[in-house]
Amino acid sequence: MRKLLNILLIALFLLTSCTSNTVNTTANNEGYVPITIAVMSALDSIPVFIAEEKGFFEAEGINVTLERFTSGADRDAAFTASTDMDGILIDAVALAMYMEGGIDMVSISSTIGHAYIIGNQGVYTPEDLYGRTVLIAFNTAMDYILHSALREVRISSYDIQTQSVPSLPTRMELLLNGQADAAVLPEPLATVAREAGLNTIATTYQLGINPFMLAFRRSSAEEKTAELQAVLRGLNNAVDFLNTFDSPREEGLIDLIVDIVGFPDHVRNMTELPEFPHFKPPLYFHIDDVFDFARDRNLLTSELSAQDVIFDPFNTSPIS
Repeated sequence: MRKLLNILLIALFLLTSCTSNTVNTTANNEGYVPITIAVMSALDSIPVFIAEEKGFFEAEGINVTLERFTSGADRDAAFTASTDMDGILIDAVALAMYMEGGIDMVSISSTIGHAYIIGNQGVYTPEDLYGRTVLIAFNTAMDYILHSALREVRISSYDIQTQSVPSLPTRMELLLNGQADAAVLPEPLATVAREAGLNTIATTYQLGINPFMLAFRRSSAEEKTAELQAVLRGLNNAVDFLNTFDSPREEGLIDLIVDIVGFPDHVRNMTELPEFPHFKPPLYFHIDDVFDFARDRNLLTSELSAQDVIFDPFNTSPIS
C-alpha cells in the first residue's frame, strides 16, 4: 500500500499535462525487440537524437522510439504512468524518487552531465554566494549541484536564499534581468548566459560530480540486454561523430542540433560544444553521493546504494 501511495503521489505531483512527440527509427531487426526512450531538449540528449537522425541505431539493427517531452514534469509523469517506455534520460535524484515510489530502475550509463552555477556581477566564486539569492528547482539535480558547491566552501544552505523556479527559460530570464544573484543552469542555457556577460561560479566538472544518467526499468534491462547493447553501440557511434567536429558551425552541425533536438534559435549562436564522453556505467561514488543528498531531503528513506542500481548490459555480473 505504501509503495502504491508513493507512486500515486509522484504522479499527482508531477502531472500537469502530458504531451510528447514520437520519433521512430526505421530500422527493423527481427532479432531485437523495439526500445522506447523518453527524452527532452537537453545537452545529454544530443547524441540520442544524432544516433536517430544519422542512422546509427539503424546500423545496429535496433528499432528505437524516442518519446520527446517539453518539460521534466510531463516526462516523469508519463514514465510513471506507463510501462510502455523502457528508458529515460534523467538524474539520480529522480531515480531515487522513482525507487522510493516502487518503480524499480537501473542506470546503464552516465551522460555528459554538464551544468553550471552562473552569477551576476559581484558573484564570482562559491564563497560569494553567502547571503545571496540563488534560483534552482527544489529536490532536483540542480538543487544537488548547488548543495555540492556550498559543501565545498562550508556554507550552509541556511546562509543563502533559494527560490524554486522549475522552468529553465524563466530561471535564465530572471537571472539575466538581475532579479537574482545566481542560478543553476544546464547547457546550452548556461553558455547563452555566459555569452551575455554573466560569470561562471562553478561547474559539475569542477565539483567532480555527475548526477545525470540514462536509466531503464529493471525489467526492460534484464529482458532486453542485447537491445541495450545495440543502443549503447549506436549512441557511442553518435558520440564519435559529434567529436569529429572542431566547431559546431562546421557543416551546419549546430543548425542540425537545434532543429532535431528542439533548442531555441539563439542556441544557433553557440561557438563551441563540449566533447561528449562515451556512454558507460556511472561511477559508484557519483550515485551514492546523490542518494545521500536524497536521504537528507527525505526523498529517499531506504539504504539504496549505487550497487543496487548500476547495470552494465555488457557485463551483467556485479560491478566491482
